[in-house]
Amino acid sequence: MDLDYLRGQTVLVVGDGRPAYRRACAFRAAGAHVTTLTRHGEWSFDTGSLPRLAVTLGLEGHVVHAPELNHLAQIRMCHAVQLDVTLYAGEDSRRAAMRLHPAGSAARQDDLIREAWLVEIVTDDDDLATEWAERAAALKRPVARRAAPQPVDVTLVGGGPGGSELLTVAGLAALEEADVVFVDRLGPGREVPHLAPGALVIDVGKAPGHHRVPQAQIEDLLLRFAAEGARVVRLKGGDPFVFGRGGEELSSALEAGLSVDSIPGITSAIAVPAAVGIPVTHREVTRAFTVISGHEEFTDAECRGLIDTGGTIVILMGIGTLEPNVRGLLRHGLPGETPVSIVENGHTPQQREVRASLAEVSLVAARERVRNPAVIVIGNTVEKAANLSSDAATVALQDRKSNLQDLLAPAKLRIVSDSPEPRDDTQDVLPLLRGYRIAVTADRRSNEQIEAFQRRGADVLHAPTMRIVPVADDATLRSDTAAIVRARPDIALITTAQGLYGWLDAQADTTEDATLPTLPTLPTLHETLARAEILVRGPKARGGVRARGLRDAGVATDETTASLVDLALERAAAIQAARTRHQATTPATGLTIALQLHGYTDEQQIARLTAAGHRVLTAAPYRWQGPPDPQAVTRLLDDIIERRVHAVTFTAAPAAASLLAVARASGLTEPLREAFAADVLAAAVGPVTAQPLLDAGVRTSFPPRHRLGALVKHVSESLLRDRPPMHAS
Repeated sequence: MDLDYLRGQTVLVVGDGRPAYRRACAFRAAGAHVTTLTRHGEWSFDTGSLPRLAVTLGLEGHVVHAPELNHLAQIRMCHAVQLDVTLYAGEDSRRAAMRLHPAGSAARQDDLIREAWLVEIVTDDDDLATEWAERAAALKRPVARRAAPQPVDVTLVGGGPGGSELLTVAGLAALEEADVVFVDRLGPGREVPHLAPGALVIDVGKAPGHHRVPQAQIEDLLLRFAAEGARVVRLKGGDPFVFGRGGEELSSALEAGLSVDSIPGITSAIAVPAAVGIPVTHREVTRAFTVISGHEEFTDAECRGLIDTGGTIVILMGIGTLEPNVRGLLRHGLPGETPVSIVENGHTPQQREVRASLAEVSLVAARERVRNPAVIVIGNTVEKAANLSSDAATVALQDRKSNLQDLLAPAKLRIVSDSPEPRDDTQDVLPLLRGYRIAVTADRRSNEQIEAFQRRGADVLHAPTMRIVPVADDATLRSDTAAIVRARPDIALITTAQGLYGWLDAQADTTEDATLPTLPTLPTLHETLARAEILVRGPKARGGVRARGLRDAGVATDETTASLVDLALERAAAIQAARTRHQATTPATGLTIALQLHGYTDEQQIARLTAAGHRVLTAAPYRWQGPPDPQAVTRLLDDIIERRVHAVTFTAAPAAASLLAVARASGLTEPLREAFAADVLAAAVGPVTAQPLLDAGVRTSFPPRHRLGALVKHVSESLLRDRPPMHAS
């Protein structure tokens, strides 16, 4: 999990044994200053038998001279150097140890607690945990407890088809505890040094036709490391038991008497087609799909079986045998017009898709130089794809990855509570915001924000100041859309993905409006936008445009309506100049510009377009209405003024404007402004949302990335930096 929020902070780790060592490694890798305390003056680890494989793994340059130690001890030495500790071999050559800060005097211990930004207790000893929790609380320092995980010798982890954002939470936890990680060529192997800080990472990946580490040797290495006391993780792309040879590795570990756990992963057979919008099953098309390996050419019996079974055919690792396998399917009666999709490097920034009929796919794949890793999908569900372009998928991938890192990080810290109630060890929460009260004004997607703050231990007050209301059946929207379709705009400005989706879904074909003249040749809204030059306000709007099969010509520089209008004026001038070159005189009129509103109409920006001589037509696919509970907004206003909340978050400009309107109507604008200036943090998701607050003189901050996960991280860091928990009410 992401611990970057600790960079530059001092963390005191209290505990004994391997779990405390692993946490110290994780904190150190995140850039924290780590201090360790142990009752025994050292942490000691069994090393078992004495094979010397570390030298062959290239660790000899990092190892204290101790040739009698086995490779587990040498791994500890290599990675513990980051913790500024002394490593030595004891008199018993079966043990290695790290000498750390001894417990020292009580006064010295108190000094270490005062210096720490966070005190983490890593132990199952309840007496020790209680003692240190009470001492940290008395010195007003944040404290967290982390229970020692149950030991497992070997864990098989499915890494999914892409980066770490598709790993399961259980998979991330297993990597955090790993001493040694064996990685494949596919999946999130490159991110393991960050996901498993302090662990030894061994690449045993296989390329098509080149297995540099044979499977038998991989299994032998797994067993040898595990037998000597290392916690071993075998990280595979996709799922370990879908053509991943996980069954063989599981059997060999069990036969050796080792404890084994298996954590499933997202298989590429389903996830990669989904990355381009292809369902492997679809109602009224097929209720079955078959996954088959393409490592070898299909036999006649396999071809007949695939065709007789029906449904979608998904081929993994099949580029090298594509031509003979296609010939076999055609020879046994699969129609040549059957649609085929090949998705290369699914769920990565390099993702691309090639489509063709079954009869032509071999030639098309050769012409496009398609390479593994790729998933081949054959069947009519290919035609049901949602038309997700590779560019849209890349935008979604980047947003998903950064948002998950911000929303989930950090994880697996447990609260040390003064409550007499028993601690629930099944709940992983972050206590660093315990004692803080945060108000959330969002209506849409409020649950994500609330849960993220609650995971961090905060008390959350939900008081939506406005709510979004779709207007699919709204006569004004239908009329405005019809006007835009008839006007055939030169430029279309798209401000939000949500608004575009609602607009297209509600008004896909304006010819169906009975109130309009019958115009059989009137194009659809989608066709109208496709003919225009589309400009978007930010990456999410761009992703929405491309997900609907449209192409944009540019994106605003800072995700604001003002910069979008800057771009529109620049492009309009270029279009007019081009038209002038092809005409004898300068065009007498400006351009027609369609603007998709996002609930907060910026009249000033519309005026800039009209002042330049352009005709502006607007459509609002959704509108903002008053709060669902006006009394809740009144109570929120009182809580802010009375300093009963530490922060208020805003994710939409109308929500911010609504709170200001309530304050104005109550004569409380100045007290509200004073509260935000001195004691209460006003945090917006971005500059567009912040603008009404800034215009009213309210001190407002927002994260550099204008995303929900970044907002949660920004609020957490701001509160912890500027408002210590002991000030909380």
